[in-house]
Amino acid sequence: MKTIEYCEEIMKKKEITSFYALAKELKIRPTSALRYKDKQSTFSDEVAIEVAKILEIPASKVLVDMQLERSKSKKAKDGWKSVASALPSLFTICNMQLFIYILC
Repeated sequence: MKTIEYCEEIMKKKEITSFYALAKELKIRPTSALRYKDKQSTFSDEVAIEVAKILEIPASKVLVDMQLERSKSKKAKDGWKSVASALPSLFTICNMQLFIYILC
């Protein structure tokens, strides 16, 4: 997803109707929220983590999506797409290792 899509999801979930209110929700300046609206900026890592928290999704997804959106070259985009596709497998492996650790 892109920055603006995440903004729209938060606004829908929180029943927010303005980017000023979105800025308050994300604890950022209103000008930053307007830059998201105008597709002039992406979330910082800190804001991406806050977005993930609000939407109750893994922060890694939002962080990787922001890197994908920031990337200019096809090579960089392909690299981040590779990371994004590998994340679910990594989480499964980590969860299995944690489960085994707890059992032992």
